Amino acid sequence: MQLEDARNAANAALAGLSAKGGDGLQLDEQDVCRLVFDSTSLYVVLDMAELDLVVWAPAGVLPPEGQVEAMRTLLQANLFWGGTNGATLSLAPDGETVILARRVPLIGLQGAELSWAVEQTLDDATTFNKGLAFAGVLAEEPEAPAGRSLPHAIRG
Repeated sequence: MQLEDARNAANAALAGLSAKGGDGLQLDEQDVCRLVFDSTSLYVVLDMAELDLVVWAPAGVLPPEGQVEAMRTLLQANLFWGGTNGATLSLAPDGETVILARRVPLIGLQGAELSWAVEQTLDDATTFNKGLAFAGVLAEEPEAPAGRSLPHAIRG
């Protein structure tokens, strides 16, 4: 797929979000589309190398106290993507900001699939953000989706 075709496919999927309240959504010159919901920014980025859209949002800041516990909880949620609904948690280069990201294959992508990825990323990022802000750790571990948790595959 050529870059122009990939951008067109991404913009077509973003246009599907427009019907849900967006206004002419499309990638900018750097192949990024920033969406803002209340005070939360969410980004849709074209990854041409993988032919994916990466949907990501900040999911909080590590608290000054209790960072070990917070990191333990975040890593447990990240295990086989079971506590993140298929997304991945990472730490930004600043060493404090937690990022929640998920990949959406670009080929055959429909607006509804991108809409789900955006909504789920926003919901999950908000949940982690609240957990980090109020307790330093999540009050309750997110429920793992059926068929996603693979702890039995760990051998030690």
